[in-house]
Amino acid sequence: MCGIVGCYGRNARSISLEKSLEKLLDRGPDSNEICTPYDFLTLGAARLAMTDPHERSNQPFTKNGDWLVFNGEIYNYKQIRAMIIEEFGVNFLTSSDTEVLIEVLRLYGVAGIAHLKGMFAFAYFNGREEQLLLARDSLGKKPLFYLEKDDKIFWASTIPSLRELRRNKELNLNSVVTFLSLGYTLDPDTIYSNIHAVKPGYCYKFDNTGSRQEFRTDDPKEDSLIEDLNLDLTLRRSVLDRIDGHNQVAVSLSGGLDSSVVAMLSAETRKRIVAFSLCWSDSDKDRYNTDYHAAKLIAKNIGIEFIGVDFSAQNVPIAERIRKFLKFMGEPNSNPTGISLIPLYQEIADKGFRLVLTGDGADEIFGGYPRYFSKTLGPRMRVLSENTVLSMTKRVPHKLEKGVLRFSNADYPGLWANFHWNFRPKELVNLISVKLQTDISGITETVFRSIRDLSKSSGTSESKVVANIMEKDRRIWLTNESNRKLDRISMAYSIEARSPFQDERVIELGKKLMSSSGYLGLGKKILWETYPNLSAIGVRKDKAGFISPVGHWLRSNPTMVYEAIEALDSSGLFYTQELRKRQSDQFSGDFERIRQLWSLVILGQWLRMQE
Repeated sequence: MCGIVGCYGRNARSISLEKSLEKLLDRGPDSNEICTPYDFLTLGAARLAMTDPHERSNQPFTKNGDWLVFNGEIYNYKQIRAMIIEEFGVNFLTSSDTEVLIEVLRLYGVAGIAHLKGMFAFAYFNGREEQLLLARDSLGKKPLFYLEKDDKIFWASTIPSLRELRRNKELNLNSVVTFLSLGYTLDPDTIYSNIHAVKPGYCYKFDNTGSRQEFRTDDPKEDSLIEDLNLDLTLRRSVLDRIDGHNQVAVSLSGGLDSSVVAMLSAETRKRIVAFSLCWSDSDKDRYNTDYHAAKLIAKNIGIEFIGVDFSAQNVPIAERIRKFLKFMGEPNSNPTGISLIPLYQEIADKGFRLVLTGDGADEIFGGYPRYFSKTLGPRMRVLSENTVLSMTKRVPHKLEKGVLRFSNADYPGLWANFHWNFRPKELVNLISVKLQTDISGITETVFRSIRDLSKSSGTSESKVVANIMEKDRRIWLTNESNRKLDRISMAYSIEARSPFQDERVIELGKKLMSSSGYLGLGKKILWETYPNLSAIGVRKDKAGFISPVGHWLRSNPTMVYEAIEALDSSGLFYTQELRKRQSDQFSGDFERIRQLWSLVILGQWLRMQE
């Protein structure tokens, strides 16, 4: 695992990467270096040494005139290495996945990315053709940002690192709309107008003329990855791949099914497995600690160590925690789970762990979210086109609008967005000023355009609408929200977080099993049937996961709320009267308005940090 940075283009040698690399040292504390092999290329990397942790595998890595900076883990690198040796007789100088990757790209080019199973983001320079490749894995588990300016391409693992190369405070107003609508931005846009993310599952090729080509690298393939139809065996292989070479592993354990499966399978190895879970001793509602008590019982029953982390123990003001969270993220994100995870990962790091396993991704594969049971997704004549639905929803009340969705085309972006709205377009019209797109159709199109782009050609041929929604959840929510948040927080503490459910084989098998069941196995029924013993060890049947007492945080910190609202008002992006109406929503008892106020507080605090 690493943090990477670089510049390609005319007179790139003149670009200093030192300050940019300094912002990546948490992602790579073991070694760091900057190289300038050509006048038009300079690259840097900060390394967290997980595979072949020797100096010979440090980055930037060069071989045969090619250069590579790489962030991630290629879990099948040993198999690829053997294949390359057999087919090409290549002599390998290290035991790292980094060298395997540079050889894959040298021998196969962009097509070689299809061989990779893992999580990755890299910049590869082909010395023979003087071409630069920037690429990310299909689920966006590893970040990569870039900007183009002055005939140069700049890239970095984080937005703050990239901004050290080209400072610009200009906001992407479309991303402000997207954040308010969903609680996070959508790739390839970021909160800044000139900084973009490499789209998950894509490779961008740049040549010395400055032209760019895009290649999708995760198109559905005819050859199956599935080695066995046994889900238990496939998950066990995934867990083993992710802990290979490590003697101690932490597990982020909630009281739910997903992380419990990961903990149980990990416990069956000869490794030292330690579960970590969160509690809130000062919360004004007992339900926030239900998950913690379940996790403690589960750890005891499967025979692994358990370490509880009290969010309140350090007595850190929530406003300070928000600032730290936003610093890690590099842009606004309104999911409070991210703030809760900070003390968890800090404790994991303090206890000497570098590797954490999580249960992320299972809900999107095995139908775990309650929304998949919604009547909106039930069998209907899907006869309404997107234009028809948009026209109708402008003129009907909200309750009727949901009814209209039941007959909309399965690919209609609003069908997916219906389950994810933070602020709906009709609400934003009353909130945002004329500097933004203030008509409903403009706001809707801003969000829908990104949804279409990220979910197009998803590879699912299922006629069932729920299959389409689950695929969008994997490509949009999991990629842009869940994986993004997990990477930023874990790497801020020099920890590599790995998610066995996001293994390509598990995803493919899960989709096959769900399809063969006619999607009657929603609610993770297939997982429960695979591991029936989990009910007896304390695993919760309801939807678990780390939750956060947002209402309590807002009610207990009126100054924080006031400062954030003032910052929003000063920005000129919002109507003052509507902001004032929402300033006391933490006392409303309306969870939706509390959640919306939290998003406004997050954005306001982020704007204050930009001053």
